[in-house]
Amino acid sequence: MLLGLLAPSQAVVRAVVDGNSSMVDFADMPALFGAPLAPGGVRGYLMEAKPANACHPIQGPRPGNGSLGAIVLIRRYDCTFDLKVLHAQRAGFEAAIVHNVRSDDLVRMAHVYEDLRQQIAIPSVFVGEAASQDLRVITKSPARHV
Repeated sequence: MLLGLLAPSQAVVRAVVDGNSSMVDFADMPALFGAPLAPGGVRGYLMEAKPANACHPIQGPRPGNGSLGAIVLIRRYDCTFDLKVLHAQRAGFEAAIVHNVRSDDLVRMAHVYEDLRQQIAIPSVFVGEAASQDLRVITKSPARHV
């Protein structure tokens, strides 16, 4: 599955399955820290964070995804948003999607630690639990990118 994080004014995560033959859009809320999404958005292959909450360093992207980068799906809770996104960046991901748990409410992610905020250079967005469940299904399909 190819994931596209579109510009903040569009507030959409677009999942493209099987090379553009099918697209699914999900509402999102951009973070208040890190890089803003570029006007053309961010494209990359979606992978789930390991560990899922990204409160500790996570595994980096799998090799072999061609010229596209990687975007990581992270579970909410257990630590701060800024720490989760910094762990994603340090692992080599180009963007992060943090998802809610037991709720589809969207949250504007803010930083807690100024020193972490200053280190974060990748964009990140927040999605609801239903969107994360759909995105997880798509990550298990043979051709996957976001």
